[in-house]
Amino acid sequence: MRALQASPSVVCRCGQLAASALKLVTRMRSTQTSFLALFAMLLPGASASASEGGLVITPDLWKSLILLVIFLVLVPLLNTFLFRPLLRVLREREERIAGAKKQADRLFKESETILARYEEAVRDARTNAEAERKSELAATRRDQLAALAAERTEAERGLERARQEIVEALQSARVQLRLETEALAHEAASRILGRSIG
Repeated sequence: MRALQASPSVVCRCGQLAASALKLVTRMRSTQTSFLALFAMLLPGASASASEGGLVITPDLWKSLILLVIFLVLVPLLNTFLFRPLLRVLREREERIAGAKKQADRLFKESETILARYEEAVRDARTNAEAERKSELAATRRDQLAALAAERTEAERGLERARQEIVEALQSARVQLRLETEALAHEAASRILGRSIG
């Protein structure tokens, strides 16, 4: 096996590539692609030593092959028993959350509709009550005016009857007074004359 010479700038660049590969792995959605990227990043080296001015990395082929076999065996198993069920559960959870949000939105819209109907019913009830109150008030005023007019008419009739009675009593008194005056005048004349006038 051939040893590789790496300068410090190459080592720094390898660290940056490893960090960007890790970020890439976390962003990937496919589990198999994630595993392949992770495997490529973790490919072991058998030995690494620092020499004058450089880093020597010697890859171990057997360990790499064993890791590749383990990886190829574990990917389908983990995919079958871990990742697919986990993704299914997460998908079902998202669907339940989406369904709950839809139901909450529907219930909110229904509550707004019911509240609007309630407020309109209250407005209508207030309007009807106000109209009924005004109608009752107007009817009461009409009844009071009618009763007052009837009492006024009755009072005017009573006053007219009283005037008529007074006029009749006055005429009767005048007639009576005239008769008595004539009788007194005859009696006075009879007394003065000493004889009966007649």
